[in-house]
Amino acid sequence: MGNHLPPPKNKHVKPTKDRVAETADKVERMIRRKKLPNSEFSLRTVLPVLGALALYVLARLLKAEGMAGIASYLLPVLFAGVPVLLRAAWNALQRRFTEGDLLILIAVAGAFCLREYSAGAAAMLAYRFAELLEAFMAAHGSAALDKLKDRLPEKASVETEEGVEVVPTETVLPGDVLVVLPGEMLAADGEILEGVSSVDASFLTGESAPRDVAEGALLLSGCVNLSNMLRIKVLRPAEESAAARLVEIVELAHTNRSGRERFMSRFTNVFTPLAACVGVLVGMIPPLFDGQWLEWLHRAVLTLLIASPCGLIVSVPLTYFGSVVSAARQGIYVKGAKFMETLSKTQTMLFEKTGVITERNFTITEVFPTRGTEQELLNAANMAEASSEHPIAKALRGVCGKSEAELIQVEESPCRGISAFAGGRHICVGNAGMMMDHQISYAVPSRKGIDIHVAVDNEYLGYFLLSNKTREGAFDTIESIRQRGVKSMVMLTGDLRSSAKQIASSLSFDMVKTELNRDGKLAALEYLLAARGDRAALAFVGNGADDEELFARADAGIVLGAIEAEKAIDQADIVIMGENIESLAELMRLAKGADLSARLNIIVSLAVRLGCLALGLLGLLPMMPAILLQTAAAAACAIMALRAFIPLGNGVREKKK
Repeated sequence: MGNHLPPPKNKHVKPTKDRVAETADKVERMIRRKKLPNSEFSLRTVLPVLGALALYVLARLLKAEGMAGIASYLLPVLFAGVPVLLRAAWNALQRRFTEGDLLILIAVAGAFCLREYSAGAAAMLAYRFAELLEAFMAAHGSAALDKLKDRLPEKASVETEEGVEVVPTETVLPGDVLVVLPGEMLAADGEILEGVSSVDASFLTGESAPRDVAEGALLLSGCVNLSNMLRIKVLRPAEESAAARLVEIVELAHTNRSGRERFMSRFTNVFTPLAACVGVLVGMIPPLFDGQWLEWLHRAVLTLLIASPCGLIVSVPLTYFGSVVSAARQGIYVKGAKFMETLSKTQTMLFEKTGVITERNFTITEVFPTRGTEQELLNAANMAEASSEHPIAKALRGVCGKSEAELIQVEESPCRGISAFAGGRHICVGNAGMMMDHQISYAVPSRKGIDIHVAVDNEYLGYFLLSNKTREGAFDTIESIRQRGVKSMVMLTGDLRSSAKQIASSLSFDMVKTELNRDGKLAALEYLLAARGDRAALAFVGNGADDEELFARADAGIVLGAIEAEKAIDQADIVIMGENIESLAELMRLAKGADLSARLNIIVSLAVRLGCLALGLLGLLPMMPAILLQTAAAAACAIMALRAFIPLGNGVREKKK
């Protein structure tokens, strides 16, 4: 990286093994760490609350008076409140006097002392109802994660000296040979040693179109074999496979918290003890001046009821987690709510041309030799590109096959081409700039296309044209992203301006930067980062080929087609495994939806709590309406959070064959 650029920031340090070991109960444990009252959702916790509710309804119907009336309302409190009482006692022993359990018990006791028996019982029921809502949301998030984990195979068929042996997936080691029958999912990443088949990679990519594979192809774990038996050499342990790493991304998504989550945590940490203190002071000081002890005690009890943190925190992180899980179902893996929030604020988005806007592979369309034959020209270019993984090199190998020529002194010039000594000859392959660098006269192409010139021993052989088809759905995706608030769309490419400008114009890009090498792309990104607003964000979408520094510098780094660039899984903030560019539009929809739901959750929670607190302190709000308002707000927040787990619309359109 150039000296003028700051070092790339590490936005997601890989977790230690101890953190990775925590599995599907992470969400529930996260809620416990935030000191919420309860996070278990089962018949054992639901039945007592339902029983208490039935007793409460019966007490309302009987309308008993005297000690019988008190007992009729005390019974549902005891029936539902035993767990609260036990936790409150423990909190008191730990000198945590502002925990929700203790506050609600004091408030209920105060309501009974004020002869508000019905309101006191209703307060306990509402508190337990809010706990169950939180527990249900936590369990729903944990179950969604379990569904992803359960799809991974637990067994694998390994070739041994005695034959094929079925072993646990975690015992598979690099070098083992797996036998994968039709209908089976590959347990570890590997290279096909024998067999020709079709595979379904929908677990990874979210796209159901099958892929044809043959000997020598790299297959990632999570792919399902569809037709013929395959023998596959394992390249890495199952726990380090692509599928395991993608599930790990979803598991650890909660470690990258959004700003809204942090705000709600800070607010609760301040609001709960502050409101509790206000309640105590309200019950003790004003009556000293006006003597209206019952009235002020009523307001104090109401303040303690409102001070409970139940429902304030969990709905916001669950909203983001739901969007992360929904994205993962479609082959989009987001490394935390932080990046969902970042996308919702993105106003500038940078796109690499090759592999993002256009298809990853090039096609040789025409060959124009000035000396020798077409095949001689292509063979010479293929020899120079023999060790390269550039898409142009792959296009040449597709036509000429793998070159066996010995390469000496290979030199790549970014955005220019490559020169090498092969077969005793010095071969230069590249664009017009490459020819000018070597002072070689070249022909000017008369037809449209990406022109690649070839020279051997400083003698010009001619050129060939490449086509790089624009991805289907690219225009609609760009427009959809623009409609969701991204104001500036920028295309970055190493191509000449003449060939790149046409694509940029047809897709209505606001800016196109051409003839860029890696440092040039970094400089362009840095310039746009400096030009963005303080509250705006910048996202970069790359193909995963040598994009690590770009991913690190952008506020959100997105890789498209990671199934073809597996190393980018660890580098990008958001990993789109499939090649369908419309996944970007779906990602933006999920990010905007999650951010809107989180904002509504915060507004509803704060408006109801602060409103009830103000009205209660002024003596304008009775206890029962306050309880009903709090319960309704908790239910509304839970519904908004759970909506994030439900796919809306058609999601990512299936990629056409």
